[in-house]
Amino acid sequence: MESPTASPPMETATTTVADVAAAASTSSSLHNAASIVGAGGTSLRGAAKCYNFYSQLNINPLQKYPNNPDSETFGFTTCKLCTNGTAHCTSLLRGGKSDLIASHIHLAEGPDADGTRSEGPPVMNFCGSNSQGLILDGADYAVPCVQWTDGAAHNKNMAGVVVPNFNRGLTAGQRVEDIVKRPHMYYFNFHSLASWNHWYPKPHGMARGVLVLQGVAA
Repeated sequence: MESPTASPPMETATTTVADVAAAASTSSSLHNAASIVGAGGTSLRGAAKCYNFYSQLNINPLQKYPNNPDSETFGFTTCKLCTNGTAHCTSLLRGGKSDLIASHIHLAEGPDADGTRSEGPPVMNFCGSNSQGLILDGADYAVPCVQWTDGAAHNKNMAGVVVPNFNRGLTAGQRVEDIVKRPHMYYFNFHSLASWNHWYPKPHGMARGVLVLQGVAA
């Protein structure tokens, strides 16, 4: 498989000051995960429940290599994940240039792993390219990523798709339940074409952030 040098054209979006204000408001409303789970009930079984998550995205330290066009990228993602298996996330990124080719929720693995600094497999796909030669994990991306406009990329209401290869023995709802119980072990991750070309054939995210449980969704 040859390393790609370009990705297919993708739609663009315009980001407003209101979007940035919404990010600041979301960030300020974070709560302690343990107390939230207690407030929502000790059992996640029975009727479906939905939970809100926040992820502050910062440049992956591995991306601090010379001439990386995306080395100053930052942003945030908010997600609504439900125990019936449905998932939607919205993200706003700033400071990047090369095409966004994949986004996922990953589970950190390894000794002393956590979602802040450890890596692991993607368990849910969000926006991305299904073109051969890019980051394909066995599950299609529901939509292509919106690309950069005036230095920002705003991907709204991305539908999540469970990756069967990394959810063996788990239903989509069970994966969501585990994210609710252990959000510190999961992180949201965006991949860029520049990063993929540099690290090929092993993908390392461009910008990532640990998931933080905010509460039960209305």
